[in-house]
Amino acid sequence: MSNNRPENAVVLIPSLEPDERLPRYVKALLAKGFGHIVVVDDGSSEAFQPIFQQLTETAGVTVTHHEVNRGKGAALKTGYALIEKQFPDCLGVVTADADGQHTVQDVWRLAEALTSGEKKLYLGSRDFSLPHVPPRSRHGNRITSSVFKALYGQWLPDTQTGLRAFRREELPFMQEVEGDRYEYEMRVLIACARAGIPMESITIETVYENGNEGSHFHPIRDSYRIYKVILGSFVKFMGTSVLCVGIDQGLLRDVLLAHMGIDHTGLIWASGLLARLVSSVVNFALNRSFVFKLKGSAKSAVWKYALLCVAVEEVYSYVSFYTPPYDVLLLAISFALAVLVFAAWVTFCARVKVGRLWKGTIIYKLLRLCWKIVKWCWRVLCAFCRGVVGLLHAIPLVWRTAVGCFVVSMMLGIFAANRAGGAMLLTMLVLSVAACLFSLQLRKLQKEGEALAAGNLDAQVDTKWMYWDVKRHAENLNSIGDGMAAAMVDRMKDEFGTKPENIKAGIGPSIGICCFQVDKPVVDIFREKYKFADKYIVNDKLCEGKYKIDLWGINKEILLEKGVKADNIEIGGICTKCHPETFYSHRVMGEKRGTMGAFLFLK
Repeated sequence: MSNNRPENAVVLIPSLEPDERLPRYVKALLAKGFGHIVVVDDGSSEAFQPIFQQLTETAGVTVTHHEVNRGKGAALKTGYALIEKQFPDCLGVVTADADGQHTVQDVWRLAEALTSGEKKLYLGSRDFSLPHVPPRSRHGNRITSSVFKALYGQWLPDTQTGLRAFRREELPFMQEVEGDRYEYEMRVLIACARAGIPMESITIETVYENGNEGSHFHPIRDSYRIYKVILGSFVKFMGTSVLCVGIDQGLLRDVLLAHMGIDHTGLIWASGLLARLVSSVVNFALNRSFVFKLKGSAKSAVWKYALLCVAVEEVYSYVSFYTPPYDVLLLAISFALAVLVFAAWVTFCARVKVGRLWKGTIIYKLLRLCWKIVKWCWRVLCAFCRGVVGLLHAIPLVWRTAVGCFVVSMMLGIFAANRAGGAMLLTMLVLSVAACLFSLQLRKLQKEGEALAAGNLDAQVDTKWMYWDVKRHAENLNSIGDGMAAAMVDRMKDEFGTKPENIKAGIGPSIGICCFQVDKPVVDIFREKYKFADKYIVNDKLCEGKYKIDLWGINKEILLEKGVKADNIEIGGICTKCHPETFYSHRVMGEKRGTMGAFLFLK
């Protein structure tokens, strides 16, 4: 029986000094269909042990204890370790709070989400706009969600939800996350965001019994721990930035200029470039290993960071050259921000009096309007970029190259006129690297073409680091190795957007199975190339050790695999060797053969 069923998920409940609602809640979960419930007693006093004893005596329930209170995070990790050891075949884990906030139906819904098999962290999200939600929960979660969105780029409606679900494969990952108390759950969200694990919010019923008095969340102490986790990376980031500014301005540039007696213009510029280079490398290394603790290859991140550095340097150089206009612009931006802050403060004071803090405020409406304008501008920009890309693809490669060279020459001329030597050098450096990469790509294409010309149809070009026309050309060469029929289908899809099911194919005169006699090495090549080859290979009954191959059938099979309908494929069925009076045949005429051509037209 498959374990990919919601009832095979283990429900984990951390608990500290619960009341009689917990046994009723556990029995309701069992009645719903769950097979295993794990309860972790996080150091409850002796007065609450009868409740845990009652749970221990319940079939399907496993209870484990902490001798002292260690925190919710520690209780969760204790439960994860127990589940990993005792329930290795479970579907996954659903965590729920012991204070009655999560309904049985909502727990079941998250368990059902696990059956999709996706590597996700599912979050049960409450609706904090409801009137019965306590103010500390409503405002605290909204602020935390906004801060999380600003720092980690993902909006989570409920960052403090205790109702979460993930598959059993993620148990080791969850146990590696640091934290023992309420901040642990926030660390899990940050760890998932950094690791690229998708997080999906599922709306659940919002339950707050007795104003959430059963919660052991301390508003000040635990909020401090949570925000310390959220803002920790930001504080580290600011610290590394200040350190690298010190390296740039003090340790290198000032040392080289002031203490080494450098006064030549070229050497001064070189010292500045060296300072920027060293500080950038240090900044990248610290942010990657210390601030964000990223794992894996740094190749793509290096390129993105380098482009960002070039852009920042360009903006800085232009601001340096054109100070007066930018001073006015910065003054205007500062004034606008001051007006917005003042409006926000006045509106906030007014809303406090009437009991509403955010929605409907002037600043809220202004920000929504600004957001709509930004989204519209983004859509226009994307449409413009798509149009430019389409236009560029429509221009022949030679003309694109000529225009690109002209634009680069103009940029270099502008940099020279404005004495932006650093920008000019960086541009030339980037172009040199691009030229080298382009040359390497052309070399790959050359080797592939030579291999195909020599008859090696297994040769393939690695297109991982190829772009635009070069990549398209490489893909076309690769498709030739898969067969001419497949190559033509792919080419029609690329050039004309043709759907394979609308293609009509004709297999014209060629050598037939009656005459295409080959040896075993040729048969081995066909079998290695095509999985279906054996259907079209037969032993030659008249010559031992020889084989005959149906090339018409193999080409038809290739077309079918590419999506061409069987009714749209027509085989001429004319063997060129059998009819040398009408067609050229290499096997009959040898090197004295000619070349055949044909004209196709549609009525």
